[in-house]
Amino acid sequence: MRTLAADTAAIRLLSRRYAADNDEDDEKIINIEDLPELGACGEPKKHKDPASKDGEALTDRFLMAARALRGEFDPEATDDDTEENSQLLGAIIENYPAPFSFTAVGRSGGDDEGVRSLVDALTKVVSDSCDGAFVDVVATPRIGGKFASVRLTTDVQSPEMIQRVFAELRAVEAVKMAF
Repeated sequence: MRTLAADTAAIRLLSRRYAADNDEDDEKIINIEDLPELGACGEPKKHKDPASKDGEALTDRFLMAARALRGEFDPEATDDDTEENSQLLGAIIENYPAPFSFTAVGRSGGDDEGVRSLVDALTKVVSDSCDGAFVDVVATPRIGGKFASVRLTTDVQSPEMIQRVFAELRAVEAVKMAF
């Protein structure tokens, strides 16, 4: 069984051999003693490392896996990785330009004129957001005509365009939901 001291000595020997064989500047060589301890990287530990029942030390691999599960190695900025910002996933799955259906549910006022004005407003929003693209519209009255579900299908150029259309649909005063 190899020990940490033996491994460190072997690394030092390889480092010295590399330094002796290297004719270039020694600034590129990293001395093993100058590297921080693995536990010293990042924030201090928030949790105590687990120990075995019989008092034996657990393997480094197990301890690193436990720390990873606790999230100690997670990136700091996770704002870009949410369900609200899924452009990367959309860009991987879809080939653009692609047809996309938006559905908005909004208050229509209970009559045909209200449904027509809601459809016109939503069609204008989607068409303007998609650079004047043709919009296919299907409107379905809901809850006795007080609301209408409007499905708008058009060609989109990118995942960013989809996000922009959703934001503008939700900004329409009569719209209660957009998905």
